[in-house]
Amino acid sequence: MAAGQSRGVHEGARASESDTACGREVATAAEACRTAADAARARELFKLRLIARAALDEAEAAERTARDQLEAAEVASRELDLQFTRLTAPEAGRVTTKTVEQGMFVQVGQSLMAIVTHDLWVNANFKDTQLGEMRPGQPVVVRVDAFPGRVSARTSTASSAAPARGSPCCRPRTPPATS
Repeated sequence: MAAGQSRGVHEGARASESDTACGREVATAAEACRTAADAARARELFKLRLIARAALDEAEAAERTARDQLEAAEVASRELDLQFTRLTAPEAGRVTTKTVEQGMFVQVGQSLMAIVTHDLWVNANFKDTQLGEMRPGQPVVVRVDAFPGRVSARTSTASSAAPARGSPCCRPRTPPATS
């Protein structure tokens, strides 16, 4: 990262760890720039025979060392970024729609896939006369008209009963208008 650029702090990261890595990388980049300029100046002075070969060799060695240190600092910074990268599924289930591939860049909060949970539930409608004996937690047998003769292999229980909002039997009756 070049001087003057900024670096975000990852959620859950200790700011000091991230800041230290960033500061180290900036300082190493500044040192690499300084040694590169020193080496370029030493090459010009050597051409003019104003410095000895040993001084040029020393400046070029310092430039190579600073370049290697900058590369190591950049790798360390990327490794730190990778440590903060963690993708987690919000719940167990089956991935149905995946919108991300390896190597793609993603944003925080971006939806990467759709997950369908393993929990199954059935929304069933009953007549008022059928509700009298039903209770939450009661075992049930599930039959689906589309699969005649087949019964659910899972143990199921009734979880709750909700009012039939909006159905004709639940709407308040309005007395007929009299004229």
